Amino acid sequence: MKLFFSFFANVGSYVENVNFVGFWKYSIVTIMKNAIVFAAAMLLSVGAFAQENLKKVNDVIEPLPAGSVTFNGYFADDIQNSIDHWVNGVMPYDKVIDYFVVGRPKFALGEMPGKCIRTNSLLYRYNGDPKLKELTKSLVYKLMATEKSNGSISCTAVDDQPGNRDGDIWERKYVMLGLLQYYTDVEQDPRVLAALEKEAKSVIDQVGPAPKKSITDLGWSSTKIESSSILEPMVKLYFLTGKKEYLDFAEYIVTTGASKGSNIFQQVLDGEHLYNVGKPYPKAYEMTSVWEGLAEYYRATGDPRWKTCLDNFFNDVIENEITIIGNAGADIYWPRLNGEGWSNTAVEQTNPDIKRMMETCVGVTWMKYCSQYLRLTGDPTAVDYIEKYAYNGLLG
Repeated sequence: MKLFFSFFANVGSYVENVNFVGFWKYSIVTIMKNAIVFAAAMLLSVGAFAQENLKKVNDVIEPLPAGSVTFNGYFADDIQNSIDHWVNGVMPYDKVIDYFVVGRPKFALGEMPGKCIRTNSLLYRYNGDPKLKELTKSLVYKLMATEKSNGSISCTAVDDQPGNRDGDIWERKYVMLGLLQYYTDVEQDPRVLAALEKEAKSVIDQVGPAPKKSITDLGWSSTKIESSSILEPMVKLYFLTGKKEYLDFAEYIVTTGASKGSNIFQQVLDGEHLYNVGKPYPKAYEMTSVWEGLAEYYRATGDPRWKTCLDNFFNDVIENEITIIGNAGADIYWPRLNGEGWSNTAVEQTNPDIKRMMETCVGVTWMKYCSQYLRLTGDPTAVDYIEKYAYNGLLG
């Protein structure tokens, strides 16, 4: 089990990439819709350069060093297929970078470069391929070259920032996560850290208490929950730099409750089932992303309330949401609201009326959360659920 966790924690679920090998014949919009692969490469936040003295809570389990694990057999084949046909193949790097220059044709597409950088950085951590390092470095520098006059790396024009329904804050979160992954796994380039700080400060300058824009008023979903997932990279940047302004912004996010119309942290703390949290739309992918940030915030603060929140979230997902193939979320909110949400999916999974369920991003982000939970608690149950999805829903 230790070996298995080490692979999925350090490599991410690269095997998912092979599901997209055949997509080069489609349009760029189709590629973007289906390229969930980039979200798959985010199982573990590697904080090798974090200032440990800033953490009030230390992990009880840590990943093995880079290059410690090599797979053989079908996992190895899937990883190599991903590298050959996606990372070094059909991935339209220049196209997704161009969204930061000319704008994106659809909301949230600016997430793709950050996800791509995370994928490549974790692959490099796995195989140490110098060609992959150069490819990823080139991508990082192309992305940083799109920096706007206010220091932001954004698909939204400065005069229109912070963007609302275009997903601007969500996209900038992924820019930060990608640069963080590169900085920790590939190269401690001071220019990357400087770009990270400018991105963070551009958000802090625009988002917060009045007269700034409230984070719970920004986003494409009805509850705007997705923007609050920037909590994760803000705390990670605090660990890297020791600058309290990033932790202060994280505290602001938590204080807002992260959702328009409700405090999702308080609801989960009180033991509410996730399918009743953050109504009218308890979006599973985005909420789990917020909880990854809460795990980092708990490390920074040591507040026992947040440990209870982490426990309650983990237990509710495994008791009420996980299906037989290890994923969760269904379409009880469709068509009034888009996408998959928490919906008592463990019970509803055989409901013949369900048309949309088990978004890949949900399963992958759930595995990432399981990694967070394992590192914090040492509970091996988390590995069981990583395995359940990896061997079934992910590869399937």
